[in-house]
Amino acid sequence: MRIRPHILAALAGLLGTSAPAAAGALSFTPVAVIVVDKKGARLAAPEGVGCDAAGNILVADTQNGRLLRYTLKNGVVTAGVEIKLAELPYPRQVALDDHGDAVVLDGKTHKLVRVGADGTFKGALDMKRVPGSPIILPVAFSLDATGSLYVLDSAGNRVVAFDGTGAFTRAVPFPKGPGLFTAIYSDGKGALYAAEAKTVALFRLDPEGVWAQVGDSLSGYLSFPAHLTGDAAGRLFVVDQHGHGVAVVNHDGSFMGRQLGLGWVEGLVYYPTEICLDGKGNVVVADRGNNRVQIFASH
Repeated sequence: MRIRPHILAALAGLLGTSAPAAAGALSFTPVAVIVVDKKGARLAAPEGVGCDAAGNILVADTQNGRLLRYTLKNGVVTAGVEIKLAELPYPRQVALDDHGDAVVLDGKTHKLVRVGADGTFKGALDMKRVPGSPIILPVAFSLDATGSLYVLDSAGNRVVAFDGTGAFTRAVPFPKGPGLFTAIYSDGKGALYAAEAKTVALFRLDPEGVWAQVGDSLSGYLSFPAHLTGDAAGRLFVVDQHGHGVAVVNHDGSFMGRQLGLGWVEGLVYYPTEICLDGKGNVVVADRGNNRVQIFASH
């Protein structure tokens, strides 16, 4: 009987070890764990993390209804300054741009809000003039290096794109059918990817504006793709929320390995929700079920 890799990963976690990586895949080594803010108050079910090359880490401390800003330098995490805005009662996903400003998706208001590096509210993304469905329900987004913003609109079963000024540029519908798209990622170089949960497959938008599946189904390696991002080498990182880990997939859809596993000790996760890459080899993971954020060095 063949046991699927994501089940093996969970079993490895219960035994107190992380899941092994496939040949050629990255390995994650624990660097630091974030469990409290600057004043010692504990995190509660953090669902989002954003980071940049300058060492800034922004955490969506979801159940506490706030953002927390940290700094990572030489493997040491400092600060944990609270940012609490009335416009963000339930922050769920975050992303940082090159200026330290952030885009945050709120799970209660269903709005995308811009937050300055100083913690000030800089406005919400205006989606009222988007053609098509009168209701837009953003469930995920991707902010790329060009400043373009791609929003996964669950109500319209599509991706809605905006430029760096917040102006609408285009809307691309997903393939028709019973699919459940849960995550998107733009590499900033013209490639746009999406993760579909029912078939557990990745899709890529081709130059003609049509979504095409990339590689075979990843159902043997993943349980539920909750978040999607990538690195400069073209590798895709898929957060497997229900499988308690992170899968590494090549840009052609081929599986490269898994990292992490189910558990409560450092180096293991429980219902992870989002990761970010800082471009310097660090991977930051929102470990929601363990009420913490973990930082790993990838190599």
